[in-house]
Amino acid sequence: MSSEEIKKIGIVQLAILINLKEKPMKSNEILRILKNLGLKSRSSFYAALHDLEDKGYIYKKILEEDSYYYYLTNKGKEFLSKLPIFVKEIFLPALNLYSFIIDKLGLYIEEENYEESFDDLIKYREFLIKELEKVENKIKKWKRIRLE
Repeated sequence: MSSEEIKKIGIVQLAILINLKEKPMKSNEILRILKNLGLKSRSSFYAALHDLEDKGYIYKKILEEDSYYYYLTNKGKEFLSKLPIFVKEIFLPALNLYSFIIDKLGLYIEEENYEESFDDLIKYREFLIKELEKVENKIKKWKRIRLE
């Protein structure tokens, strides 16, 4: 597999392949995982899934009535074996650029799935710091006796 072929794999396709590395899955299972990771477009997911199938990276098989499971082909497995090269040469430089932009804009990501808000977590951290100070003060009062 050439580096040009590797460059033609999109981020959604990459996520699909990585999910299938662990086990065969139904499309709705994969979609649910990717939506939890922030994927917004259902149509881009299905386009990526069908493109991977057309390119020979995955195949589908009916295991239950009207239920397709997707599997990696040998080509898909070969691609994943070369994934560290892809990540090092293509993904990390792009990630560095995105991180730079996010940092310079002063943005942060607040996880939407958490029940606590960011402000609640800050307050909880302050509470824990105060509690830790109490423990530290109690420890200072203890005397250490050296045993021989």
